[in-house]
Amino acid sequence: MPYRTAALTFAGVMFGFKIWSIFLIYLVAGEDGTTAFLLGTHVLWIALPLALIAPVLVFWFRLVRARRKRQLLLDAEWNIHQEPPVNQRSSDS
Repeated sequence: MPYRTAALTFAGVMFGFKIWSIFLIYLVAGEDGTTAFLLGTHVLWIALPLALIAPVLVFWFRLVRARRKRQLLLDAEWNIHQEPPVNQRSSDS
């Protein structure tokens, strides 16, 4: 756990620094080309976390879908949520 905390702290500081630097650049030089410049220089800082998070999200999404499908198949096979039918033959025969 301490390694995870250290990694999240580092990532948080880096993210905060990037946001703060973008704010300061807009504050000092908020001209027409500033947005294009910031997008061009921060593209790796946006793409890298997305590239790292995307496979995890895809795996999680597929896992949730597989578990849902498994539960539906179990429900269909075993009728888990259904009461068994009661034999209703008349007793006078």
